[in-house]
Amino acid sequence: MIEKCLAEVKFRLDNVEEMNGSSHTSPYVIFPSEEELIMGGDYEKSIPGDYPKTEIEGRFNLRRINTPAKALYKGLGLRVGKTTLHIKEAGTDKNIESVIMVYTGSADEFKPVEGAPTKAMTASEISSVLLLETGVISGAYFLFNGVAHVCSWSPPGKEGFAGHAYPADRGDVAAAMFPALMASGTPMGSPSFLALPELVMLAVESYRKAGGENSSIIQ
Repeated sequence: MIEKCLAEVKFRLDNVEEMNGSSHTSPYVIFPSEEELIMGGDYEKSIPGDYPKTEIEGRFNLRRINTPAKALYKGLGLRVGKTTLHIKEAGTDKNIESVIMVYTGSADEFKPVEGAPTKAMTASEISSVLLLETGVISGAYFLFNGVAHVCSWSPPGKEGFAGHAYPADRGDVAAAMFPALMASGTPMGSPSFLALPELVMLAVESYRKAGGENSSIIQ
């Protein structure tokens, strides 16, 4: 299912440029989404048995993105691929696979990682969306001062495995995240935050087109 979901996501993107091998991202791009799902009670922390696969992953706690690509979606710069999450559904043995989309439009630059033969994107804020193989979607917006805002959505049949039912449109996504943003005093109107509703709805559409659910979608 995860391969179908990733294919559907990439089908809807522009200027897709496949990257050789694998890529890596900071754990802080994924960790807030995992923690929010665990807090709901239906997931458990689970480190994959083959992690870390490389010295770099072990030293910097980096997360691997397989079959990565650079792309645009409605003018938004993205890195997309698939990754193995460090969570599993409670009572199961299998780590969950996920499509990952990271908005790169707010990137300041790519700097060498000290002590590692790689570079990392630096930014004062970032947003990411995970489309789990189960259809659950997590959207995260966070600042690099440690403030993070995360919401999750579940498809029909997976009620209770996320904080909200699938959104009908971009407005539903914004409404779900807006109260926490207001309470924290996070500035409104940032490109990273505004990208989230678009990417969450891209994930919803892609999951449905992959055969996960046959309901119609409002664009």
